[in-house]
Amino acid sequence: MKPPGLWLNIQHDAFFRQHNLSMRSFVLSASRSVIIGYISSPEVDFLRSITKRFNPSTTKLVFRFLGSDEIEPSTNQTYGALLKNLTSIKTFASGILIPKAYIWPVDPSLYLQPYTTVVVDAHKAGLEVFASDFANDVPFSFNYSYDPITEQLSFIDNDDFSVDGLLTDFPMTSSAAIDCFAHLGKNATAQAKPLIISKNGASGDYPGCTDLAYAKAIEDKVDVLDCPVQLAKDGTPFCLSTINLIDSTTVAQTVYSNLTTSIPEIKAGSGIFAFNLTWTQIQGLTPAIANPYSNFRLFRNPKYKNTGKFLTLSDFLKLAKNASSLTGVLISIEHAAYLADQGLSVTDAVINALSKAGYEINTYVMAAKVDGVITDFPKTAARYKRNRCLGFGDKAPSYMSPIPPAALMQVITPSYMPPAEAPNPVLTIEDVREPPLPSVSARGPSTSPSGGTSAVAPTPPNGQPKLASCFFLTYLAMLLAALFLS
Repeated sequence: MKPPGLWLNIQHDAFFRQHNLSMRSFVLSASRSVIIGYISSPEVDFLRSITKRFNPSTTKLVFRFLGSDEIEPSTNQTYGALLKNLTSIKTFASGILIPKAYIWPVDPSLYLQPYTTVVVDAHKAGLEVFASDFANDVPFSFNYSYDPITEQLSFIDNDDFSVDGLLTDFPMTSSAAIDCFAHLGKNATAQAKPLIISKNGASGDYPGCTDLAYAKAIEDKVDVLDCPVQLAKDGTPFCLSTINLIDSTTVAQTVYSNLTTSIPEIKAGSGIFAFNLTWTQIQGLTPAIANPYSNFRLFRNPKYKNTGKFLTLSDFLKLAKNASSLTGVLISIEHAAYLADQGLSVTDAVINALSKAGYEINTYVMAAKVDGVITDFPKTAARYKRNRCLGFGDKAPSYMSPIPPAALMQVITPSYMPPAEAPNPVLTIEDVREPPLPSVSARGPSTSPSGGTSAVAPTPPNGQPKLASCFFLTYLAMLLAALFLS
């Protein structure tokens, strides 16, 4: 495969000259046998020594900036000082190669600062600008939600400036950003059919199921907004990722920590469960963002980890109805059988809320195959759905081809291979068959459920826990209420 161009970077000319080696002679010799498109160097004297030997229309000289506090050996000035005199750089170079932090500074907590004017200033001076230090496997700003394409688009697709090139450890990402995602616009026509379904709203950016997470998901062009319904002690249905408040709030640090109990029918271990607190008490809790990869020191949006407020199901439905961009809402129900034993009917609460909100309900059981993507980061999925490369068909670039199953396993060295897993047990009809939902029990005068003393359900022969029973939904089934007003 013949590359479209050649870029030579001469990093240590002064060092080589101290050892009687001439990088200048090497470059001039190489240029006689191959066309060099770009020559970059962080040393002023080297570029000045070859300026007159190359035609700018064939070979462009690029001055490479290192850290702003590092000293350039030829001038004995810092690179930060040299950046203030771009007209001088224009006398020996036609472009500059600068670390991305020169353009979009990042504070110590990994949040973006206001962009600088370096790109605009360089273009005014007649210099091209190339940004460097892009990599997918190192920490970068939380503003990009762990999406390297979003990061690179901020340098080439904004209303104020655009760099002329990107220097990256992962050229596939840059190619996709430029060819497929740049200048799409939020109203670009979708190139693929799958629905984009939020998971607890934009829970990768804000605490799940909060007003902020839902607003961000709508802003990011999600198709279907989801609400996992939980019931408060007073019967109020509201949206929360799990029935255990410890998973999504700071309840364990409050006066309600004494409500910790163990309910084997719901989960192993202990928890503080939603039906033990009234809605007023739950409203007073502080949300907590989910960090599923905290063991790897990957944290989500820490500046906003405890922001937002939770919504009742009615408020959620009002929010969804006012968002004209939505296709529908996804209502999920868990532990209906257990809640019925505690005198709480989650199915009735959902149906009543939908009826009061004026929804005509279409129900679907979500089976193994779904025509959608459920994601904590709906912006990434929604943008992918609109990317122009999906419309190329067989002519799509190779870097947009899906990776075949197990393909990456072939490049993993044996010492890093995961251990072989035992075959999954075969499901039988009895494993998935569910009895009818029990009648709602009358609630006793006690202040909290006594579920901790309940016996554990017997384990099916295949070793998998049996599904909890539910009304017209199974344990993991979801109710899709299309946004059709009755």
